[in-house]
Amino acid sequence: MNLQVAAALTDAASVLAVAAVVVGGAVLVRTRSLTTALPITLDLLLAAGLLRLSTVTTWSAIATAAIIVLIRRVASTGLHTADAARTSGRGPS
Repeated sequence: MNLQVAAALTDAASVLAVAAVVVGGAVLVRTRSLTTALPITLDLLLAAGLLRLSTVTTWSAIATAAIIVLIRRVASTGLHTADAARTSGRGPS
Protein backbone atom coordinates (compact mmCIF):
# COMPACT_ATOMS: atom_id res chain seq x y z
CA MET A 1 0.00 0.00 0.00
CA ASN A 2 1.18 3.49 -0.83
CA LEU A 3 2.47 5.34 2.25
CA GLN A 4 0.36 8.40 1.44
CA VAL A 5 -2.79 6.30 1.24
CA ALA A 6 -1.93 4.54 4.50
CA ALA A 7 -1.31 7.87 6.21
CA ALA A 8 -4.61 9.26 4.90
CA LEU A 9 -6.52 6.20 6.14
CA THR A 10 -4.84 6.40 9.53
CA ASP A 11 -5.74 10.09 9.79
CA ALA A 12 -9.33 9.33 8.76
CA ALA A 13 -9.50 6.61 11.42
CA SER A 14 -8.32 9.07 14.07
CA VAL A 15 -10.88 11.67 12.99
CA LEU A 16 -13.61 9.03 13.01
CA ALA A 17 -12.64 7.90 16.52
CA VAL A 18 -12.94 11.48 17.81
CA ALA A 19 -16.22 11.88 15.93
CA ALA A 20 -17.50 8.70 17.57
CA VAL A 21 -17.05 10.21 21.02
CA VAL A 22 -18.54 13.56 20.00
CA VAL A 23 -21.54 12.05 18.18
CA GLY A 24 -22.12 9.49 20.93
CA GLY A 25 -22.10 12.26 23.53
CA ALA A 26 -24.46 14.39 21.47
CA VAL A 27 -26.87 11.49 21.02
CA LEU A 28 -26.73 10.77 24.75
CA VAL A 29 -27.44 14.41 25.62
CA ARG A 30 -30.23 14.66 23.04
CA THR A 31 -31.99 11.35 23.73
CA ARG A 32 -30.91 10.75 27.33
CA SER A 33 -30.74 7.09 26.34
CA LEU A 34 -27.58 5.06 26.80
CA THR A 35 -29.33 2.27 24.91
CA THR A 36 -29.36 4.52 21.83
CA ALA A 37 -26.03 6.34 22.27
CA LEU A 38 -23.70 3.45 23.10
CA PRO A 39 -24.32 1.33 19.98
CA ILE A 40 -23.83 4.40 17.76
CA THR A 41 -20.55 5.24 19.49
CA LEU A 42 -19.29 1.67 19.32
CA ASP A 43 -20.27 1.31 15.64
CA LEU A 44 -18.27 4.43 14.77
CA LEU A 45 -15.32 3.20 16.84
CA LEU A 46 -15.52 -0.10 14.99
CA ALA A 47 -15.46 1.74 11.66
CA ALA A 48 -12.38 3.65 12.82
CA GLY A 49 -10.73 0.41 13.90
CA LEU A 50 -11.47 -1.22 10.55
CA LEU A 51 -10.00 1.77 8.69
CA ARG A 52 -6.87 1.49 10.79
CA LEU A 53 -6.84 -2.28 10.27
CA SER A 54 -6.86 -1.77 6.51
CA THR A 55 -3.47 -0.05 6.72
CA VAL A 56 -1.67 -2.37 9.13
CA THR A 57 -2.66 -5.99 9.42
CA THR A 58 -0.90 -6.92 12.63
CA TRP A 59 -2.31 -9.29 15.20
CA SER A 60 -2.68 -6.45 17.72
CA ALA A 61 -4.76 -4.43 15.23
CA ILE A 62 -6.94 -7.45 14.48
CA ALA A 63 -7.33 -8.11 18.22
CA THR A 64 -8.32 -4.49 18.83
CA ALA A 65 -11.06 -4.66 16.19
CA ALA A 66 -12.28 -7.99 17.59
CA ILE A 67 -12.40 -6.56 21.13
CA ILE A 68 -14.44 -3.58 19.94
CA VAL A 69 -16.91 -5.95 18.24
CA LEU A 70 -17.15 -8.06 21.41
CA ILE A 71 -17.67 -5.03 23.65
CA ARG A 72 -20.37 -3.71 21.32
CA ARG A 73 -22.21 -7.03 21.31
CA VAL A 74 -22.05 -7.50 25.08
CA ALA A 75 -22.98 -3.88 25.86
CA SER A 76 -25.88 -3.82 23.39
CA THR A 77 -27.25 -7.13 24.62
CA GLY A 78 -26.99 -6.03 28.25
CA LEU A 79 -28.61 -2.66 27.59
CA HIS A 80 -31.47 -4.16 25.61
CA THR A 81 -32.06 -6.82 28.28
CA ALA A 82 -32.07 -4.20 31.04
CA ASP A 83 -34.35 -1.92 29.01
CA ALA A 84 -36.79 -4.77 28.34
CA ALA A 85 -36.84 -5.72 32.03
CA ARG A 86 -37.38 -2.10 33.06
CA THR A 87 -40.25 -1.51 30.65
CA SER A 88 -41.96 -4.77 31.60
CA GLY A 89 -41.80 -3.91 35.29
CA ARG A 90 -39.41 -6.71 36.20
CA GLY A 91 -36.40 -4.46 36.75
CA PRO A 92 -34.36 -4.39 39.95
CA SER A 93 -36.04 -2.79 42.92
